[in-house]
Amino acid sequence: MGTAPNPMQQHARQHDGAQQQWLGPRAADPFKIETEHAGGCVFARVSGLLSIDKFISTLHILGIESEGWPEEVMLIDLRGLVTVYPRADLLHIGQEIACSFIHMRRLALLVLPERLTRISERSARRTGMDMSVFDSEVKALGWLSLEAGA
Repeated sequence: MGTAPNPMQQHARQHDGAQQQWLGPRAADPFKIETEHAGGCVFARVSGLLSIDKFISTLHILGIESEGWPEEVMLIDLRGLVTVYPRADLLHIGQEIACSFIHMRRLALLVLPERLTRISERSARRTGMDMSVFDSEVKALGWLSLEAGA
């Protein structure tokens, strides 16, 4: 019997300076995660179609990866995410963010205006994570920079 594959090895990575891109475990998986480090902030963009289980796993892996990064604030742009999650899943997303990104001082989620519910925000804040959800990139960056400059 062989050992189970490491989830980190299941994601193809492409490195280009400060940018990093994760693709789905199989080329046919219709999602990707891109990260960029700039101005003391990590910018992550999630796009495509992700089941709730894959999205939770993706957040967990991104949280593990980000533990070694020098930045203490992060913006996760979910405007390219096709999947729409029900209320119970949004609660779970907030809990996963609180657990996986506890090392971050502040985290902002950027969503499409019609998807702004703040359910995941309330869930994350209940467990102590300083996280907010925005439908405006300017407002999200302003909120992050307030903390980054403090």
